[in-house]
Amino acid sequence: MKRILVVLAAAVALAGCGTSSEKSNETAMKDDHAGSMTEQHADAAPATEQKPAAEVIPAGTEVTLTGAVGCGHCTYHIGTHCSAAMQTADGTIWILDGIEEGNEIFDNRFDGGEITMAGTVSYVDGVAHLAPKMDEETPTEM
Repeated sequence: MKRILVVLAAAVALAGCGTSSEKSNETAMKDDHAGSMTEQHADAAPATEQKPAAEVIPAGTEVTLTGAVGCGHCTYHIGTHCSAAMQTADGTIWILDGIEEGNEIFDNRFDGGEITMAGTVSYVDGVAHLAPKMDEETPTEM
C-alpha cells in the first residue's frame, strides 16, 4: 500500500515539472525581475497602452496638464528606471522631470491618483517630458 502511495505522490510531483525549457527560461527571467522589485512595484497598476508622444505641443511651451500619476517604468513601461509620470486623457504619457524620491508625488505614484501640474514641455527620444514649475503653487502631494 505504501508503494502505491509513494508512486502516486512521485507521479503528481513529476507532472508539475513537465514544462519546456523555453517556458522555464521565460519564468526564470520573470522571477529574476520580480525578485529585484520592491513591494510597491508588486502592487503597481497594470500596464497601460502607451501612445507615443505626438509632439503636437511644441517643445518649450508652458502648459497645465491633468492626468493619472504612475511610475514611468513600472506602470507605463518607459525608461530603465523608476520615475514619476502621468497619463493624460488623450493617452499621452508624460515623465515629470524633477519629481524624485522623497517627493510625495513620487512616493505615492502607485496610488493612481490624479494631479494637475503646470510646466514646460520637452521631448527626449520621442517621450514627452514636463518640467514642472517649482514654486509655492507646485503640488508636492496628491
